Amino acid sequence: VHIVRAGRAGHFHGWNARAVGRAVVRLGGGREVAEARVDHGVGAVALALPGDMVKPGDGLLEIHYRSPEHLGEALAEVEGAG
Repeated sequence: VHIVRAGRAGHFHGWNARAVGRAVVRLGGGREVAEARVDHGVGAVALALPGDMVKPGDGLLEIHYRSPEHLGEALAEVEGAG
């Protein structure tokens, strides 16, 4: 599990759902082609909701993955998506 954390204090505005979805697909939790297998142990859990007040270091998104192989690419997808 990897936690995406707030970099600064303020009101959280929410996630770009498309970017989070792409990140999950990169980790194997979705399909890029119909024949691809889906790893049901991969996914994302929102820890902060739109309008929540957050401070630096607060958890915003919990990313579940099995292999760190594509974690960097997945994190790049969600960077700036929240």
